[in-house]
Amino acid sequence: MRIGLPSRERIAEAFKTSRIVGLSLLGLVLAIQVVLGDSEDVPWRHDWWDRLHNISPRDRGDPADSPVVIVAIDGNTMDVNGQWPWPREKLALLVHQISAFEPAVIAFDIIFSKADDRSPKAIARDYRAFGRIEAAEALEQLRDSDEDFAAILREGARDENGNMLVRASPVVLPVLGIPDFTDEVKGQGCDFPQPAVGAPPEGLALSTKINAADPPLEQFTQRRFGLQEAALAAINFTPPRDFIVRRFDVAQQICDKTLLSLGAEATRVREEAHLATVRTTFSGLRVFLGPPDAPDTLSFPTEHDGTFWLHFGGLGTPEEVSRRYIEAHSLFDPDPAAVQRNFDALRDKVVLLAVIDLGFIDERKSPLGETIWGIEAHAQTVEQIVSQNFLRRPWFLFHVETIILGLLSILVILAVPRAPPARSLLLLPLGTVGLLFLSWVAFTSGLLIDLASPALGVTIVGGGVIGLTLIERDRERLKSQIALESERADRSFLQGELDAAARIQMELLPPKRFQRAEQVDLACFIDPARTVGGDFYDHCLVDERHLFFLVADVSGKGADASQFMLLSKTLWKSTALRLGPPLDRIQLQANSEITRENTATMFVTALCGVLDLETGRLLYSSAGHDSPYLFGEGKTPKQLDDFSGPPAGLVEGMDYPVGEVTLQPGDRLCVFTDGVTEAMDTEGTLFGLERLEAALGTAQPGLDSAGLVDHVVDRVRRFTKSAEQSDDLTLMVISIPE
Repeated sequence: MRIGLPSRERIAEAFKTSRIVGLSLLGLVLAIQVVLGDSEDVPWRHDWWDRLHNISPRDRGDPADSPVVIVAIDGNTMDVNGQWPWPREKLALLVHQISAFEPAVIAFDIIFSKADDRSPKAIARDYRAFGRIEAAEALEQLRDSDEDFAAILREGARDENGNMLVRASPVVLPVLGIPDFTDEVKGQGCDFPQPAVGAPPEGLALSTKINAADPPLEQFTQRRFGLQEAALAAINFTPPRDFIVRRFDVAQQICDKTLLSLGAEATRVREEAHLATVRTTFSGLRVFLGPPDAPDTLSFPTEHDGTFWLHFGGLGTPEEVSRRYIEAHSLFDPDPAAVQRNFDALRDKVVLLAVIDLGFIDERKSPLGETIWGIEAHAQTVEQIVSQNFLRRPWFLFHVETIILGLLSILVILAVPRAPPARSLLLLPLGTVGLLFLSWVAFTSGLLIDLASPALGVTIVGGGVIGLTLIERDRERLKSQIALESERADRSFLQGELDAAARIQMELLPPKRFQRAEQVDLACFIDPARTVGGDFYDHCLVDERHLFFLVADVSGKGADASQFMLLSKTLWKSTALRLGPPLDRIQLQANSEITRENTATMFVTALCGVLDLETGRLLYSSAGHDSPYLFGEGKTPKQLDDFSGPPAGLVEGMDYPVGEVTLQPGDRLCVFTDGVTEAMDTEGTLFGLERLEAALGTAQPGLDSAGLVDHVVDRVRRFTKSAEQSDDLTLMVISIPE
């Protein structure tokens, strides 16, 4: 049936409704955006940034070219040198060995805030408590291990005659901030030397501000190797909820003193800069590792709160990992090749000394999905500062993202209701992909912009507008259709027209029976659900030996379906007579002609076939129609394999697949429309394929095609009983006589 078009006034009203809903969704999306703010905890935001890391990780290059190396006190080292914690003598020996390879700086990720409880004096106290006085007095005569360790840090190692064996390397020691949960701890441990950071800008509001500390022992910070300031670094880190390290506080305030993180402070010492300067810029802070006005001074950006975004590179292959993480015990390998290898690995490098393999205490996750140790973040900080490869997220980007969300949503609200539905459905995902692509381009340029939030918001707004627009269009189309049907029903001569159309329709169908000698026996049956129907059948000889047949079902019912049925039947038959046996050509040409003439936007399903009367070779092809059943004496009814294309009348120029089977004497082919299988009884139960198969399989032997048709129709009638016929019922049986 032809669907009437809604009026312009109704369309305008529908557009108005969809835009109101779109603006409401936009308000909701903007409210969520503002409430969530610029937090990295927003799931879709950090998930997208992690995805960008996986798409474009930072290239770390060859470990030999890296400015930093990690000396790890790991499980293998503990197996060789004893479990952690070690006495200061062992640490002093390790520092002595590292210094022998001439590193630029040694940065400790180890806290030295408490005296060595395994020093001779500490053990002497325990001996006195147990009455071992002589042993205690002997131990008290030995040098304190903390003093020995401090001497190694300050002066290096000398022989018995005072000659220098290994010169002391510059070191960076950590300061651990103690969160002041109570006033009792406020100010505790705050008498450590002033860090090598100049006076910070007035009103600086760093993310980490702690009023108590656990600094290194005083003897470890007395002399700073030619530098005027103490080389102290902050190591406080609060992991996010998902334990994925994306950024951390590279500048922290502990006891009202500004400290850099371990990696940043180690880089300052490597650059031999006496002072680090923090300056405020429009987009955040910038930390200068040396005179700010000097052209060769290294600097790096942070957010206004002192946090530093990490652009992670992967750990690499196992061989690369072993070169980035050197096991501490391997430094004592006396083999000349090992010595040279260690010398090449540590010379002029920032050496980060850390304890790992202590369970899950210091395990983290990187955005790349790799499990890393906390020291890895400091190592990658050094790499980024030296290579000047940064990720930046200036404060104003959040406002830019919110504006993009608003503008694009408004564009969608204005454009979608007037655009064709197909274009709207295509434009929305393309726009989303475009936003994500721009976000990736910005990421590769060092800007951490979140276009996932605008993409998600626009998708929500656009989806709501598109959905409501389609609903409103269908509603108005349905109203027009109902109005048109009501108008036609009111015409007094409607029934007469339908009766005339029914007579014409039946007269144009070929005879219900076709027989030719002993070659074929064909019988048909059709019963429209209304006065006129949309089902039809056809059969004709396209030459002396080839029989063309067709069973079809037009979408819809009534007069419009009847008209489209006559058009489709005429075009199919004329195409078959014109082109001859090749079924694929018949299907292609018939569909194209039906599509061109289809002004009512209807479609037709059909099962077509060409039977060679001499050989029994059957070619068949379906245009969205049910496959026919093949059966015979002693053969169970079975549907033929499906060789189907789309219904005819929808897309011009479509190729239809063709199936082939050879009919033997005694074989029968049953072609049907869905009026058979979807016939319903008074309870709404469908006749279905199983009952059709049963009807075909239980037919009396010896029935000809007409008798078999009557048998199936009788089974359907007995099943539906008094229920109103819901659809046209059409059936064709082709038999090959024995």
